[in-house]
Amino acid sequence: MGTMARNLLIVEGPGDRHFVNHLLMSRGFTAAAGANAKNFLVNKPSRPGAAAIKIIVAGSFNSLGKAIEDEFRPDETTGLAIVADMDLLADNRWESLRGTLEKFGFDSLPGVPSKDGLVARQEQNPALGVWMMPNNESAGMLASFACKLVAGEDPAWVHARKTVATLPEEAGRFSRERHLEKA
Repeated sequence: MGTMARNLLIVEGPGDRHFVNHLLMSRGFTAAAGANAKNFLVNKPSRPGAAAIKIIVAGSFNSLGKAIEDEFRPDETTGLAIVADMDLLADNRWESLRGTLEKFGFDSLPGVPSKDGLVARQEQNPALGVWMMPNNESAGMLASFACKLVAGEDPAWVHARKTVATLPEEAGRFSRERHLEKA
């Protein structure tokens, strides 16, 4: 993109990118010029001239720092947003992410994320937004957030929960307790 101003949205995995892409599309965003299967670029036609949003998959929470290092250029970026899973509160993910962001000049970030998410504007850096799934306060992941969008009595949701509840855990591929929401 050269020196054109741009917005970056970094997510953990491809499922997160898919979800966020569709969420943005439902809010009036469309594929931007140059978008393809590897380059998820969206913009809002109602905002001509606004920089496109490039959605980047880090690969995992532990790779967010590398994704920021590879993609973030303060002089070329108008906004940086990160959507990550809180997972278990004991994992201290916010503290870890805050430490990573401090390495890139985002200082004075709060010790605890706000329930409304983080939006920080600092003179030396582009705007920063951070959302820790599911709600910035609770343990969980994107699937925890998404399942709250489905009515509890929805027949497909009821069936999915029953199906997962009957799957054998012996293979060690998943934990009912942690992954039921991914149903």
